[in-house]
Amino acid sequence: MLQKEFEERTKMQVNPAEYATIERMYMACDNLDKDEFCKLWLENQKKPNGLVKGLFQQVKELDGDVKSYESALNNLQTQLNEAKEAHEKFVSDMGDWLLIQSYENDDDALRAKAIELLGEKEFIIRKLNYGYETSEKDRQLLVSLLTTK
Repeated sequence: MLQKEFEERTKMQVNPAEYATIERMYMACDNLDKDEFCKLWLENQKKPNGLVKGLFQQVKELDGDVKSYESALNNLQTQLNEAKEAHEKFVSDMGDWLLIQSYENDDDALRAKAIELLGEKEFIIRKLNYGYETSEKDRQLLVSLLTTK
């Protein structure tokens, strides 16, 4: 049911926020005819503690809860993004450290760990950017990267 239809049937003017709540209540009344819903709405609006007023208040409270949960979810998403960025920086820094240590100590185990963290392509790029000499293993890796589609 559209807001205009509701207003025509009830002869009431409601703002969009009020109608959004009314629409949720209408949708919750599964197979209730539009005219029947509007009739019940009007009957219950006249009663001080009518069912619809109570449901309307409940929906407003639930809307507030939803907004609160959405806000909490947004905060958690922000925290997750910040943690992800911190983790990526840590992995990058650790990869650099392992690359440097593997070069300075000519250590294949550290080289393998640096490649595991950074990936083959990034390992070679960083090693070349540091100006380090390339080993035979680096040359073979570079050839493999350049010839693989």
